[in-house]
Amino acid sequence: MDDKRKEALDITALEKNLPYYLWNDIQLWVESIKNNGFLQDCILGEFEADLKNALRSNEVTRYQAIYLEKKYFENATQEELQRWFEKTFDGR
Repeated sequence: MDDKRKEALDITALEKNLPYYLWNDIQLWVESIKNNGFLQDCILGEFEADLKNALRSNEVTRYQAIYLEKKYFENATQEELQRWFEKTFDGR
């Protein structure tokens, strides 16, 4: 990938401009993990349902949905996310 394209693509962009309800789900999920909350199953279920709805209604892209699933549902490391990002957007 050329340097100009690399600069234009930024992994953090995949978490920007999310619908408020999805952003709120992420905040609740992160807090429940930190505090070992007893409602984790409910929060995760709501998050998953909202992500699918956001994807269906074109409020997030397919790439954003995959990234969020990897990061929050699969607990991918930052290195794993970066490798996925580079592989996906490098065209290989």
